Amino acid sequence: MSNFKFNNKKITIYLLLLFILGSLILVYTPNKNNSDDNNTINESALNNKPLTSGNSSIFDGLYIDHDFVDDGDPVISSKFTYTHDTGSIFNESWNMPSEDFENTWQVNNNTRIMSGGSSFSDGNHTAIWIFTNVSINDIVKIAVANEGDHDFEVIDENFKYITNYGYMEVWILNDTDEPGGYAYYDKNTGILLYGEFFYNGGISNYTFDIVSTNAQIKYECKVTIFKDDFEGGLSKWTSITGLWNLTGAGSSWPNSYDSSSHSMWFGNESTGNYDTGYTEQGNLTSIAIDLSSFESAFLSFNHWREVEDEDFDYDFSYVFISNDSISWNAIFTQSSFMNVAPWKEVIIDISSYSGNSTVYIRFYFDTIDDMVNDFRGWLVDDVHIYYTTCPPAARIRVSDDDDDDDDDDDKEPAIPGPDFMMLFIIIGTAIIALVYKLKKKIK
Repeated sequence: MSNFKFNNKKITIYLLLLFILGSLILVYTPNKNNSDDNNTINESALNNKPLTSGNSSIFDGLYIDHDFVDDGDPVISSKFTYTHDTGSIFNESWNMPSEDFENTWQVNNNTRIMSGGSSFSDGNHTAIWIFTNVSINDIVKIAVANEGDHDFEVIDENFKYITNYGYMEVWILNDTDEPGGYAYYDKNTGILLYGEFFYNGGISNYTFDIVSTNAQIKYECKVTIFKDDFEGGLSKWTSITGLWNLTGAGSSWPNSYDSSSHSMWFGNESTGNYDTGYTEQGNLTSIAIDLSSFESAFLSFNHWREVEDEDFDYDFSYVFISNDSISWNAIFTQSSFMNVAPWKEVIIDISSYSGNSTVYIRFYFDTIDDMVNDFRGWLVDDVHIYYTTCPPAARIRVSDDDDDDDDDDDKEPAIPGPDFMMLFIIIGTAIIALVYKLKKKIK
């Protein structure tokens, strides 16, 4: 019996050490969702397939899967594959298994011209990819089935929502030979993401809609809708009244901008404040901003405020929003005694205005009275409206007060990850089971 007690004591010590070890693992293992790396916005995600050099993204083994619809017929799975032949020549194969269709021809990687029995007519230019170095207003030749090349004009570069991927930066091309035809090509690779092609005098059409590819497709989790850092003039603002003026590196007063060299200031360059002897107010109102294509949106800006430090309601800073430029709603308000040291970022969720094609932002300052106005005023920079699917950790900071707290104060405490939580539970369960067995033996 004494021998058993000794072993029991020894086992208990081992179990206690094991429990302590498990606890230390649990406490000191950082949660992946709260790591410092995740506090930096990941603006894009890439797969790991390398691209060839030059202005073409074709490489040996490339495949591009589309949903193909011909003249309103049911969707057909379509696959283009590429294998290197010799020099700049690749085999371009089009396969539609459900239709028992497969055709292979050659395409020149340097010219995009097809030969050797192309389904889109030999001597014409492939529609499945374009060169990546195109520019706005360029004419790009694209073969349309049964008709040869059509002239497509590059009309824009923008972000478009692509099913299965999200928002992607694309070249937008319009068919100048058959109005209504258009295509989106990935700006990074030149690969066809979506296209509607008309033929037979515009009576018939077919579409390609990308499903998957092993090319290095780039998608954005943060899409800029509107941005102004005041470095390119004031064309994005329809109303500038009161003491609002463009300031910057040439100012006699310190901290006159946040990024680059300019910002907007409600103040007077000659005095360095907003004291004119009169009550002053003024607005800075944006052009119409189109949020119709976005399900959510955020407004961010950098600012600093120096106003009278009194416990009264004077010297108001507002940010208003409107979808008609007539009725305005305040989404940000600060009054006297609410000073902000240079420079602080504010992030505001304006998703309730998503879906509107005309959204306006207005920065408005009002002194309320004509006294105690000998302070710097309000400076605003880096106004940004964006859509994001980035993790919430990338949108952590809303700084609208004058506290200079450590950034760590804004972070949520680390919570143990699920893997180590499970380990902890397993260890705890094992301890309970062993202790229960020992007690039974003792009895």
